Amino acid sequence: MGKPINLADLDEKIKKSTQGIYSENAFLSEKAFNVYSIKDTKKEKGIVIDPSKFTIEKDNLRSYKTSIYYISAEFIESSSTKSTQSSAIGPKLWDVTIRVEEIGEEKQSSTEEKKEEVKKETSKEQLVYALPFTDKNRLSDTQQKSNAKYIYKYLSNLSWTKESICALLGNVQQECQLNPGVWQLQDNINAGYGIVQWTGGKVFLKWAELNIGQTNSLATNNPKKLLDLQLEFLVYTCTTKNYDDRRWYPTIKHGSPYKMSYNNFICSKLNPGDLALVFHGSYERSSDDNTRKQNRINYANKWYKFF
Repeated sequence: MGKPINLADLDEKIKKSTQGIYSENAFLSEKAFNVYSIKDTKKEKGIVIDPSKFTIEKDNLRSYKTSIYYISAEFIESSSTKSTQSSAIGPKLWDVTIRVEEIGEEKQSSTEEKKEEVKKETSKEQLVYALPFTDKNRLSDTQQKSNAKYIYKYLSNLSWTKESICALLGNVQQECQLNPGVWQLQDNINAGYGIVQWTGGKVFLKWAELNIGQTNSLATNNPKKLLDLQLEFLVYTCTTKNYDDRRWYPTIKHGSPYKMSYNNFICSKLNPGDLALVFHGSYERSSDDNTRKQNRINYANKWYKFF
């Protein structure tokens, strides 16, 4: 990643810079982004980064969006200095990655058209299926695809990217084979339940104000409402500031290749297989072995090809 730099020094140089961001770092290369190394006030590829437009989303992430580019700078504390540096900004050393994603008018136009298409499709009747049993009773392939389409449309309307949706679907297929009514242990609220197998399932039931009988009744008689509730709960547990309910915690543990906020995840254009591991690490945090993690990757890539 290159040598760590002093964040305080960088901030001072950003303030003084008129055309760009000063950085002494070598930046990570990622297929999803056009990545530029900008040193002093030198412009590369004609990109001008205005530091005054940066907004701080998290302690370690700053970003802004123009009509042409989405630009983000991610600050990751250097592991070599964590044990010796204590100040939050002062002398602490950081690795910095600057990403520049070209949006462009043509891409913006196609994106808006895509959203309009999704809205039209969402307004159509989309069948949802569920079975109130354990994973021994599975939905058919056609039913699973129908549920996947519904989830895709639902999350598209919340501005998730195709890549992030398929990453989620890879995890959902691993957890429940796209069946929102599935119990890890039949009617056991202390075991896993639902599309991501919330453990215990009682956390979802309590939030949705449902008992076991009502939950199974929805799976049988109104699976669309059951799936809507679970998707709403999923988003809630990723975004709430309530510590007891929040489940999304950025990490590079549990096999996650990137430390990513929820907002960065849903906007990401990275490989869906990698994003499947990000979701697993940040939200699921299961004890999966490498085989099961690979399943999540394979399923995510499968759905990406499907859509």
